[in-house]
Amino acid sequence: RGVKTLPLDWTPVQRSLTILHKRWTAIQKEVDSFRKKNNLSPTDPIDPKTIEKLQNSIPNAPRKLNILIMGGSVTMGVVCHLNPVTTQTGKYSRRACAWPGRLNTFFPYLFGYYDLVNIDSLALGGTNTESGRTIWDYSILPDEIPYPDILINGYATNDMHYNSVQDAIKRNVTLEQSVFELSQSFIRQVLTPKKGCGHPPPLLLYLDDYLGNEQNEIRETMISSRVIHELSGYYGIGSISYADVVRDIVYGDTREWWFSSNWYEKGDYERAVHPHMGMHISTVWVVGYYLLNLMTTYCSLPRDGNRPNSIVGKSLEKYEYNPQYGLPPLREPNKNLVGNPKRKPRGLPPLLTDELSIEHVTQQWTEESQSNAHLWKNNEECIAEGHSIDEMDHAPLPKPCLLSWVANLERHLDNPKRLEGKLQP
Repeated sequence: RGVKTLPLDWTPVQRSLTILHKRWTAIQKEVDSFRKKNNLSPTDPIDPKTIEKLQNSIPNAPRKLNILIMGGSVTMGVVCHLNPVTTQTGKYSRRACAWPGRLNTFFPYLFGYYDLVNIDSLALGGTNTESGRTIWDYSILPDEIPYPDILINGYATNDMHYNSVQDAIKRNVTLEQSVFELSQSFIRQVLTPKKGCGHPPPLLLYLDDYLGNEQNEIRETMISSRVIHELSGYYGIGSISYADVVRDIVYGDTREWWFSSNWYEKGDYERAVHPHMGMHISTVWVVGYYLLNLMTTYCSLPRDGNRPNSIVGKSLEKYEYNPQYGLPPLREPNKNLVGNPKRKPRGLPPLLTDELSIEHVTQQWTEESQSNAHLWKNNEECIAEGHSIDEMDHAPLPKPCLLSWVANLERHLDNPKRLEGKLQP
């Protein structure tokens, strides 16, 4: 129930696994050398501190996989310390208690104390997907946070927050329209390359963690779930649902507070949107399982026989019948079969609106793809231009003019010349 959708484009998954494998191989080489020097068998345990020392001693070690988690107060860990076991609230800091911090602790154990993954959490109370869109658009990331290989949107709860409801009312739209518009804008921002080969889009995943009661009607509380599901299907991004994993448990007893908020903390039913520690522990397993499922699914995909590292169909200009994987050969092998689909245009499909029609979607997609052809280069083309995978994801992020954001000017005015022209008397 937690695995909702898998990505349509597996290139970021392939890139992420390549990064993991490079670093794992380098660490394993050091560990094997240590075992040989100390006459240890492959099954003899090695102290975690020794493994840490070995991997820190590798010169020019391949980098870690970078995961960035963006979210609001839930992702930040507000009231995460509340649990049925201990009341020692000072024992847990918010961010260490929250699921991103726990995931960062979980991965080294999962990988046998090999430090393969770097997790950064950019979480701040009161922020939602609109805030995340601005942060990504203007590259307002701390200098110590590298460009991510995987980006997880954890704003679902705050997208349904009272403040988001009021913003929708001010704009004279429904909450569902507002969440849809902001989420689609965020997705298009992230999936559009910032700098051609310099910054391929990260693997974008959406986490639906909302089980709050900002809205009392259950169908209203599922607005975010519906929007994420629709946009995930249209844009081909991955999505995860903590909410669906525990929804039946919570609705079966709304007085529980292991997996949701305590709506009856003071006796009467009241508004509460921050889940407690149980949610954060559970989310680690939900997200961890999704990533494991993602990896095993990718590894089970059929490969192009002529190009072992390519997923079938990625290099084709059009789709044709191929008698492989149990399909029989045609009785007339030279016959030209009509009606087969051409390869889809590069880039994102057109903006999903009420007016977008089946009749015109192909033409619009083709025209937009051609007008932005310089952005949509595949790995093979980037490598042919002299870019390596490590260079592609380590180039500095371009920083637009922040004045246009601070002054709430139009986005195209981030060009200094245009901005000066605007300020002319």
